[in-house]
Amino acid sequence: MTSVIERHRAALRDRTIAELRAHFAVHPPAGAKRVILFGSVARNDFDGVSDADILVIASRFPEHPPWSVGERGVDLLHWTPAQWAKALADRNPFALEIARDGVELWRAGS
Repeated sequence: MTSVIERHRAALRDRTIAELRAHFAVHPPAGAKRVILFGSVARNDFDGVSDADILVIASRFPEHPPWSVGERGVDLLHWTPAQWAKALADRNPFALEIARDGVELWRAGS
């Protein structure tokens, strides 16, 4: 049985993901391969002050990054495709956590 708080958190997470997906559908990052939500919102263990952590895998920093979604701030991390591939190949713990727990928001060609 889920609590009222758990249901409310899940609804906030779903709304945040939908708003971010809508943003990137309209403003796909130039040269990007993927956009991934990671961290506490992706894991669904965030609190009222948690920001949305986003990794943009792109050749350059996005021109129209969302700095907030709803009432939640956005913390944007940019890695080039080569940096992402190297981090995964090197089994970088941070990259592996993003790969494991991340929620894909946008992908080139989808």
